[in-house]
Amino acid sequence: MIDKKIVKFIIIGGASTLIDFCVYMLIPNYIDVTISKIISMGVASIFSFILNKSWTFSLKKNADLKMVVLFYIGLLVNIAVNTSVNTVCFNLTKHKIISFCIATIVAMVVNYLIQNYIVFPNRKKAELSKKSHNTFSIIFPCYNESENLYKLVEILKRFPKNYDVEFILVENGSTDDSKEIFEKIKDERIKKVYVDKNRGYGYGIISGLKKSTGKYVGWLHSDLQYDPMELVQFFKYLNTNADENVLLKGRRLNRHLTEYIFTFFMGVYDTVLFHHRMKNVMAMPVIFDRDLLKYMNLFPFDYTIDIFIYALAQKKRYKIKFFDVHLRDRYGGKSSWNTGFASRIKQSLKMIDGSKKVKEEIKEMYE
Repeated sequence: MIDKKIVKFIIIGGASTLIDFCVYMLIPNYIDVTISKIISMGVASIFSFILNKSWTFSLKKNADLKMVVLFYIGLLVNIAVNTSVNTVCFNLTKHKIISFCIATIVAMVVNYLIQNYIVFPNRKKAELSKKSHNTFSIIFPCYNESENLYKLVEILKRFPKNYDVEFILVENGSTDDSKEIFEKIKDERIKKVYVDKNRGYGYGIISGLKKSTGKYVGWLHSDLQYDPMELVQFFKYLNTNADENVLLKGRRLNRHLTEYIFTFFMGVYDTVLFHHRMKNVMAMPVIFDRDLLKYMNLFPFDYTIDIFIYALAQKKRYKIKFFDVHLRDRYGGKSSWNTGFASRIKQSLKMIDGSKKVKEEIKEMYE
């Protein structure tokens, strides 16, 4: 598949040629033809410089003298390559059109390389591509998940080593033998946090967040309905878009029709309530810049922490991005609330009430 930058570069090259031609034809006849050509090429080159910098190569750094000088040196090199290749090809083929086409293609490739790696180099992205430069903290609140813990830890130990991530398992006041299993967990990338008494899903997450050190933080259920390995696509995105204030969420696949319906109507309700587009409100995982942790004293102790973070990110004008994740049956244990259609109705009513409370909390923040 052709790189989008190359496509953009070709489009701008074509537009620059058209501008060169139009300006050249519009210049009055009494002006010397050489001067006319210099003017038209100058206008076209300015257009090319501005659009390639901001659109093709997405360079946010302000243009400076060095960048401009390098651009025009590159332009001179491009002209030299074009004319040289054209001359050589014509001497070999004695065919003007073939020579012109080959010279144009070679010069375009040379020009692209010069602009991409010398004039407009995105050194930040080049460095990011070499290794994972960001740190990530992912919280797994565990409440009566003893049947899943061994499998969860096994997966986390196999997580790609090139990502600088810490997994924080929170023993959230379980009443089963989870605490005993926690005692046996030993891995350098897994932190353990103990909560004596369960105070809610959100409280467990907050307890883990307090121990986090990552630039990006988030959480994921520990029941293995979501495969932790799917976090890789989230980390990859953040390593190449580190300058953005983003909230990343999952877009759940493989669900029953009724679950899609409940999710859709919950999204519609929250969209109307918060005056922002809301969808997949309770979907996992949730990952965001730790800058939002300065509001941690306001995070709810219950399940509405998911709604709160989503609504807060919207209010702070964060970019919201979704990635497909595959929902599976629980590996072990039973859900504490999802026991059938009636339970979903009950949970939806609780979410509606919870969304109202979140709305009031966020409103108070800005009053």
